[in-house]
Amino acid sequence: MNVVFNGLLWEITYTEPTTNSDSSPLNDLKETQVFHDDGLGGPFQARNPSPATSPQGGGIITSGGSMASFMGPNESRTFRFYTLAIDNDLNISLPSPVVTGVCETLAPAPPS
Repeated sequence: MNVVFNGLLWEITYTEPTTNSDSSPLNDLKETQVFHDDGLGGPFQARNPSPATSPQGGGIITSGGSMASFMGPNESRTFRFYTLAIDNDLNISLPSPVVTGVCETLAPAPPS
């Protein structure tokens, strides 16, 4: 899983699971969901879910959004992200490992 910032915009890329928690083959993946915090250690917030690429999973998902509502001028924050997988019976996976990305609205230094 990887997150990249371009200004206030973020993009996360991850791979859907292919197995259930008991290591049996997955055959009913419904969706995955991205969560992120406010860059200040606050609670995580859900983003729009991404439909599964297939019931067996394994697809590469790219999702993104904007941090404009969180950021003021001349600010730098490290945002934390994780994902969950959800099957057709609404069973929810454990969270993925957390990844971080830095968003900044810092002005450049003056020319010399």
